[in-house]
Amino acid sequence: MKNSGFTFRKRLASFRYAFNGIRLLIQKEHNAWIHCFAAICVVIAGFFFGLSQTEWIAVVIVIGAVLSA
Repeated sequence: MKNSGFTFRKRLASFRYAFNGIRLLIQKEHNAWIHCFAAICVVIAGFFFGLSQTEWIAVVIVIGAVLSA
């Protein structure tokens, strides 16, 4: 397979496809609504309780892991 190299246009298209997939996930998958709602609640609670930078990193990693699973 020939590698056509890096182009900025291809990278933008990749991000467009990724964000379209996220949009479809939220629109079509009802369980994703529940996970997104829970993630929003966790972020609000994090601001309320004043999480440290390390704790925010852990929260973001865990939210990403749940949504990607």
